[in-house]
Amino acid sequence: MTTHFFSDQRRMTSASSVRHLLAATLLSLLLIALAACGSSTAAPGTTPSSSASGSWAQANYDYANTRDATQSSISSQNVNKLGVAWTYKVSGVSTYGSLATSPLVVNGTVYLQDLASNVYAIDLQTGKLTWEKRYNAPNVGPNGPAVENGKVFVESNAQTVAALDANTGNQLWSKQIAPASTQSIDQQIAAYNGTLYVSTVSSLADQSSMGGGGMGIIYALNEQTGSQEWSFNTVQNGNLWGNPQVNSGGGAWEPPAIDTSTGMTYWGTDNPGPFPGTPQYPNASSRPGPNLYTNSELAINRSGKLQWYQQIKAHDLFDADFADSPILTTATVNGAQKKVVIGAGKPGYVVAFDAQTGDVLWKTSVGKHQNDQVQSIPAGQTITVLPGLYGGVETPMALAGGVVYVPIVNAASRFSATSFVGQPAALSTGNGELDAIDVNTGKILWKSTLKAPDFGGATVAGDLVFTSTYTGQVLAFNRTSGQQVWSWQAPSGINSPLTAVGNTLLIPVGLGSSPMLVALRVGATGTILTQTPTPTATATTGLTLKISSPDQSANTTSFSTSTLTAPPGVRVTLIYTNDTPLPHDWHLFDGSSASAPSIAQTAIITGPHATASVTFTTPSQPGKYYFQCDVHPFMHGFLIVKTP
Repeated sequence: MTTHFFSDQRRMTSASSVRHLLAATLLSLLLIALAACGSSTAAPGTTPSSSASGSWAQANYDYANTRDATQSSISSQNVNKLGVAWTYKVSGVSTYGSLATSPLVVNGTVYLQDLASNVYAIDLQTGKLTWEKRYNAPNVGPNGPAVENGKVFVESNAQTVAALDANTGNQLWSKQIAPASTQSIDQQIAAYNGTLYVSTVSSLADQSSMGGGGMGIIYALNEQTGSQEWSFNTVQNGNLWGNPQVNSGGGAWEPPAIDTSTGMTYWGTDNPGPFPGTPQYPNASSRPGPNLYTNSELAINRSGKLQWYQQIKAHDLFDADFADSPILTTATVNGAQKKVVIGAGKPGYVVAFDAQTGDVLWKTSVGKHQNDQVQSIPAGQTITVLPGLYGGVETPMALAGGVVYVPIVNAASRFSATSFVGQPAALSTGNGELDAIDVNTGKILWKSTLKAPDFGGATVAGDLVFTSTYTGQVLAFNRTSGQQVWSWQAPSGINSPLTAVGNTLLIPVGLGSSPMLVALRVGATGTILTQTPTPTATATTGLTLKISSPDQSANTTSFSTSTLTAPPGVRVTLIYTNDTPLPHDWHLFDGSSASAPSIAQTAIITGPHATASVTFTTPSQPGKYYFQCDVHPFMHGFLIVKTP
């Protein structure tokens, strides 16, 4: 599954990881909005401007997914004059932070959706809120709006599509398209010519034996009513490869490319599951064969019929969905000009397909590769795999002037025949790349190594290509030479592609303790006001316990300790420190599992270096009492209550 970092960082809760940081099983039991409510801040010292014109009307700028902001005036001549114009704080938080997709800009209004499904309409010029629609429904992402014909289309929760009035935010209709037990919608919606294109993914296809039956299905919905026009099951014949009690998979994480001359849509698809297997079915023996149409590029005509497919990785063990939004363009291949589709994904390949036939015209390996072609892991052994669960091409590419710009994550994961081992991916020790590839030949023209994984996609403006890293560094490169010409440090990590419109660069900063949309504008001179988290006061009497989420250098996805000890019936203050950029909490239950009544819990906080505390009385009966992070339940342990 594609997880945008963290959102693949975005997607192991469904058919794949991304996206996209550290989820390995079905996540998100209880999510609480961040304390900072949505607010707009015009940066001190901002220089007013009336030239922030233009639009970014589709998820990836246009229906071809080029992400080439041809209306932007930003270039190497003025990029060093970018300054903070305004910021807008968002409040929704989910497994992979708060923001995972590019905001849209239509008629001077910015449309943005956070990972709790809340929708914001913000004035592009001033940063002031026009309206908001709060759903407070956590989404793994990358979710996001589509705008057409005066309506904004969003996922109001992980199974439901809704239409809002673009001027007021009032809900016009709502349509549930997925069963909550097996499917979810984690894709930014596409809208074209009166039809919405949206896909579900399985919410079960992780590495564990949680049960099967989840299939990813692509839907075309009527924009006026939400009624279904057609659907296409990405699991061939709908039989889940022989064992529906165990297997799941398929669907799409990213919006398709749309050929407006033919109505053809082109999709990248999700991985099969379980991966890499289960104790009963090691090495995915529950799903023999290629597991079509997972990890594939699909062409689907305007009636919902499959025109062609090409599977990039058959019988995938490592969550290597080929799920990036494809780019539709033309290329000269062996002397002949062809309409081509450029696809990519977590297998670490960029592939050019003939748009009419699906024939592979070229295939280019990008990023680091190790053991990724292994089809059987010997019992009792573990292997290191690159690209890992959050690796390869996780977020959207861009294309301009016959060159494809590819954001890459180099982060390893370890697998046995039945599970991944340790952390899902070594993001803190991994790095990233931005590669430039000739669209005619597939040849890599230049590559730039980045200090941290690249979950920020690629965005072209003028003679520059922008990207960003997991640690919040925003970078601009000369498109021709690959030379870095500008950088800007965001207040925290980034899990979203950028939007360029007019003289403004919109940067979704979604991984910190104060998630926000930042508008950088040519000539603006503002600053971002940030607050340092203040530790919560603790009780002065009774027992104090401490627990933490280790910092990134620890390379782990567990609490600092899985066992705490306290006497029965005493007043205890627990101090929880989150040293990661992901949202976490600590939640104690009156029994051996999360199905027991709650005893105490902290707020969900996002680090690094953020603290929260909670005071409670320990149970009077000695025993083992379960605790977990509600956002990432694979982080868990026990409070041992015993008499000293």
